Amino acid sequence: MKSFFEKFYLFLLGLVLFACCLVYVTAVGNEMTYTKVGGYQEKTGGEVRFEVGSESDGYIEVADAGKDSHGNPKAVLKGKKPGKVYLYCYEGNQIVSIDIFFVHKTKVITYDDYFGEYNGAFYVNLVMAIYMIVVIFHYIRKMRKNFKKNMYSYVNILYIGLILFLFTTLIALIVSTVSKEGLYMVLDGISSSMNMLVVLTLPVVVIVSLILMFSNITLMKMEGKNIRNMLGFLLSFAMGAGVILSIFAENFFWNSGVIDSHRWTGIGRFVAMFFTNTIYAVYAYAEFLLVGTFIVFFIAARHIPKFDKDYIIIHGCMIRKDGTPTKLLASRADRAITFSKLQKENTGKDIYFIPSGGQGGDETISEAECIKNYLVSKGVDEKFIIMEDKSDNTETNLKYSFEIIKEREGAADAKVAFATTNYHVFRAGMLAGGMGMDAEGIGAATKSYFWINAAIREFVATIFSEKKRHLKMLCVIVLFNLCAMVLMYFSNVVLSF
Repeated sequence: MKSFFEKFYLFLLGLVLFACCLVYVTAVGNEMTYTKVGGYQEKTGGEVRFEVGSESDGYIEVADAGKDSHGNPKAVLKGKKPGKVYLYCYEGNQIVSIDIFFVHKTKVITYDDYFGEYNGAFYVNLVMAIYMIVVIFHYIRKMRKNFKKNMYSYVNILYIGLILFLFTTLIALIVSTVSKEGLYMVLDGISSSMNMLVVLTLPVVVIVSLILMFSNITLMKMEGKNIRNMLGFLLSFAMGAGVILSIFAENFFWNSGVIDSHRWTGIGRFVAMFFTNTIYAVYAYAEFLLVGTFIVFFIAARHIPKFDKDYIIIHGCMIRKDGTPTKLLASRADRAITFSKLQKENTGKDIYFIPSGGQGGDETISEAECIKNYLVSKGVDEKFIIMEDKSDNTETNLKYSFEIIKEREGAADAKVAFATTNYHVFRAGMLAGGMGMDAEGIGAATKSYFWINAAIREFVATIFSEKKRHLKMLCVIVLFNLCAMVLMYFSNVVLSF
């Protein structure tokens, strides 16, 4: 029973709050104090009165009428029977406004739309905002728990993205609460919140794009011009193109005439809203994903494993023509040596080094042998070095190294770490987890201009490795916007005319 409640308590809480809000609105929603503020100008200075149109006589009772302290027409309305109501506001003998109300079967009165403003909207929206805060804290707790369980789980990135999305939704709900908006405007606010987010984050996108471009310029000066060293340019271009595409799509759907988006009762207006909001939401999802990825990369890169390890795998990479390690490879080996010394000082436990990497076509020796020679030159005893010299990428580095560990000790007993460059720690850990291997990574520092470009490469690699998850999330985005637009169309058009 406890396990069931832990899994579904958010859903159950949502149902309970929904039921409470429904009861509350039914109890107080049959009466509304309506004040005509916008679009009113005093005409004659005569007595203010409200009258129900003859076509909707008996649906609403005008219990009281007059002016508020600011001189605006004001009336207390009471629902009598379901139907659409035209309410005429007179000043003297002159009509100053005509407003539309709907009385539901429960006698709840809504203004302007079938699911428009109603009495009690402030408290209902407040409850929704509080519930959203509870949901956000729930996922923050789940994310922290999942980080402790498996730092290299891709779900952590999705959690961060989801929390950012929910926080944006919370802001929209807070605005709706302050404005006392009805369900129609709440849905509209949530659906279009991503549009506002993309616009507000435009300065940040510009700054980040410039940083990526300048970083790539430095990288190409130091490392040469090739497509791998231009990923920062490509990402900055993609970020800028995404914003431009979103704004262009919005203008296209609303101003091109391809869709009749300006006829109030037409379906074209809602089709345009659906496509515009969906495009903005997809771009916002990409932004959330990028932010989440870099946060997780940073945390994983700075993580220090427990000092209880039996083995540490050193991931190979390209070596120099003379068989010596590049600075990048040497930094990985140095990081492993430093960790082994710290473990020895703290626990007295020795660690076995597994240099991992085969011999490329343009390499004089294998990467594993190169790392081994470097370790020996730094004072590591050869009896603590076990070479793995068959692998040719990160995945096989881990796979073949773990096979060696299994043969020696058994997978269940051995405690393993791996040393690689900081930008590469998360994806290596994710690959290890995908193989059912429990391993902690340590990251070797690299130059900032190189780190940024390499982190982008890792970001792209993780995106493609989890493409099924992203397709599911995109389907959820499309479905949410579709459901919101259908409900808004029914509220604003089908049930209102």
